[in-house]
Amino acid sequence: MYKAGADYVLVPRILSANYLTEIIDMAISGRIDVLKLRELDALEKRREVLE
Repeated sequence: MYKAGADYVLVPRILSANYLTEIIDMAISGRIDVLKLRELDALEKRREVLE
């Protein structure tokens, strides 16, 4: 895509893998509750228009 002229390429599977690594690390270290609270806070702040 870059060779075709794209300014930026988003690869969801790579982003997901990186995020999953953080989740696993936090779970192993017993800090999954911290991650859960962070995610709940982010979800609470989201504003979407749904019909």
